[in-house]
Amino acid sequence: MLASSSLSKITYIVYHGTDCISAKKIMQTNFIYKRRSNHWLGNGIYFFEDYKQAKWWSEIISKKQKLLAAIIEVKLEVESDKILDLRETSAMLMFLDRANRILEGISKNDKEPISTDKHKLMCIVCDYYKIEYNIDLIIKNFSKDYKSSFLNLDTTKKNVMQLLGLNYQEVQYCVSSNQIIKNKKIIYEDGDDMYV
Repeated sequence: MLASSSLSKITYIVYHGTDCISAKKIMQTNFIYKRRSNHWLGNGIYFFEDYKQAKWWSEIISKKQKLLAAIIEVKLEVESDKILDLRETSAMLMFLDRANRILEGISKNDKEPISTDKHKLMCIVCDYYKIEYNIDLIIKNFSKDYKSSFLNLDTTKKNVMQLLGLNYQEVQYCVSSNQIIKNKKIIYEDGDDMYV
């Protein structure tokens, strides 16, 4: 991830793992996301900060569909006041206060009980938050343990990681507006290792 800022805009370089057919459609048009009730940062387009994690994800996705993997590199340009970066303590504390108010408001207005599924709750809160506070980008660390298939560790490394209580960090970006996506390009297609 490359981050720079000019005036009030911040720029990030991030990676989207997908299959080759979807990648070509995205290049011709734009990113389109499927709404789901359990996206962990709300509904949007998901990117990895780390190219290798996007490559790993693209291979999982494409294998299920029996297609070649592809990675799209994009430049995000976003106003600093339209970012919720949950890696920052102050942003996390503000989010928790606001999330509590959102949940209280939902429970008062809904006749149905709020879900107890943490992914669904997070999705609900993030979707409300994006609308209420005009947020185009949410960034969050996800802590993964030694069992993660991304690391593909041998038994010795898994044992050491578990013994020392180590986790690796995966940073994901959830974009809710195509307007902040600039300069997209396919940089990897599985099979021919094509870099554009």
